[in-house]
Amino acid sequence: MERSGSLRRSLRALVRYLAAELASRDVRINAIDAGPLDTEAYRAVIGPYGEQHLADTRTRTVGGRGLALEDVARFARFISCPNGQMISGAALTIDGGASIYA
Repeated sequence: MERSGSLRRSLRALVRYLAAELASRDVRINAIDAGPLDTEAYRAVIGPYGEQHLADTRTRTVGGRGLALEDVARFARFISCPNGQMISGAALTIDGGASIYA
């Protein structure tokens, strides 16, 4: 778990650095830290524990459901449109609130 934490901190630092570096060019840099999505790739990486992990995650979300690809797409569209113009240099979590209970 520590390796994952170190990687996340490094990626968040990179996002902040790039946002500061490219701000003068009117470029916004953000990262989306999405919770688990039920995809073939996710199941290939997680293996036989994937279904149980997804079920456990669903029980911890505010809405009681898993994250869908469309949820992430809507979020990405929001932070990319003019409504999100003041969001820059951020690593934003979208996981239905599951990380609240982690």
